[in-house]
Amino acid sequence: MAELLGVDAPWKVMDVQRSSGTQTVTVHIERPPPPQGLFGRRAAVPVRRQLRWEHVTLAGWRCRVQVGLRDGDALPATAWTGEEAPGYTRGLQRLIMDLLLAGATTEQLSVLLKLPFADLWRHKFRLDQGRSNTAAPPAAPGLPPEGSPLWPALLMGRVSLDVKALGLRLLLAKLQREAALHGDADLHRQAAQELHRYFLRSQAVLRHEFGQLTGLMAQVPAAMERAVAAPVARTAAVSADGVHSPAGQGFELPDATDPLWLALLQGECSLDVRALGLRLLLTQLRSQIRVIQDSDVRMLKLVEIHRYFARHQGSLSYEISQLRNWRAH
Repeated sequence: MAELLGVDAPWKVMDVQRSSGTQTVTVHIERPPPPQGLFGRRAAVPVRRQLRWEHVTLAGWRCRVQVGLRDGDALPATAWTGEEAPGYTRGLQRLIMDLLLAGATTEQLSVLLKLPFADLWRHKFRLDQGRSNTAAPPAAPGLPPEGSPLWPALLMGRVSLDVKALGLRLLLAKLQREAALHGDADLHRQAAQELHRYFLRSQAVLRHEFGQLTGLMAQVPAAMERAVAAPVARTAAVSADGVHSPAGQGFELPDATDPLWLALLQGECSLDVRALGLRLLLTQLRSQIRVIQDSDVRMLKLVEIHRYFARHQGSLSYEISQLRNWRAH
């Protein structure tokens, strides 16, 4: 169980309880006190707090994690822990976000993850209202600092990162596309900082991507030299379904990473809407995106409006023609 969850020393799986009736497994994790005395006996230090979270399902079983903390213990920022309040682990939150970005509905998530629909609805509502309150954990030793040249190199596509997490893939494609549209150094620096914050906040569930950073750092000097010799070509965009498509194709309906959709939700793109359903959706999304600071949740809103247009292209020809004209000017 420790290997499945990724529990590393000094933390240890102390007990596993199974409930066959509800197909639920509860994993108890603690940090054993250091041994004392001649015979290596452990001190009898009582557990002061018990924190509980819902975790990713294991082989079809609901998984709950319970972590016992003694005095002086600090909660580790791992995929199997969450915030101090009850809720979902970081690993489960990352999975929920990726599935939402991939197009799953709350009802489908409830069936797939074996989670109560009401709990999922409340979780999504908090995200929509900008109430995630997820503080960034301390930076791991292998994470380059915010001012590292690696982040601008990733932003401009000068080094290649193999990305498995859908949320990071969408964010990186969005930032790369926006960076290719302008040459403002301040905006590039802010985008690089946003990319660093994403890694800092999600390091517990970005093990595949995190493990590549050290190797990429060695490639940065050569990549920067090539950038001076030749301008960076505009990168390929990533669609909402994670399918790569060359930038510029699908002009009538740009992919979800295109800045057009953010301009639409922020009111910068004025749209005369005849379809009642779109009018209601735009009102809702515009009110939500004003308070959302988390880049993942903002991307979720962009994907939502993009998918609405994709599903209703036949009945939204009037609105789509306005997007085309706005884009052209």
